[in-house]
Amino acid sequence: MGGQPPTTGGDPRPSPELPELGDAAWSGGSQTSGYRSVARLAGFWERAGALLIDVVLAALFAVPALIALEVGPRRTTPCTVENGTITGFGGQPNALCTVPNALTWTLFGLLILAAVVGIVLYYSLLEGGPTGQTVGKRVLGIRVVDKLTGGPIGTGRGVGRFFARLLSGLACFVGYLWMLWNPDSQAWHDIIVDSYVVKV
Repeated sequence: MGGQPPTTGGDPRPSPELPELGDAAWSGGSQTSGYRSVARLAGFWERAGALLIDVVLAALFAVPALIALEVGPRRTTPCTVENGTITGFGGQPNALCTVPNALTWTLFGLLILAAVVGIVLYYSLLEGGPTGQTVGKRVLGIRVVDKLTGGPIGTGRGVGRFFARLLSGLACFVGYLWMLWNPDSQAWHDIIVDSYVVKV
């Protein structure tokens, strides 16, 4: 009583790395309603701005692969060219084209795979870590927190949140737009992993 949360095998208060919410965060009878009553939820444009910054940064992970494809070893092969554009390599070739060889394509594939892993780690480690902030979220002054405690969601749920973004992006990004009419300003990937995006 006295404003303290019920004890269920562990202290559900936010981790010490996060700002202290105070006993007011735990009043009202339940952890969810208590934290929600003091949480300052991030708005649509703040989240959109942070997403734009992070998308640009994530695209940089693919730059090494594109460079390898451009400057890697090449081979010359018969091809079909129409209006200055390569249209194929079979049928009746009318030109010789210089294209990436098998080694270059292999290197490109490996670097693309490394880029995907890097992007997953970027979102998972930063959003699931103590600050809950990617670079974009840090710039816009928002972060990802656990829905019940206001603490970090952890790397595992960070991974889940990243892949849940793919679901949010389906059907014209309706999962992202969901926050506009959700009472807790949650997109689908927030709902799936029980997280909020709040102002710092």
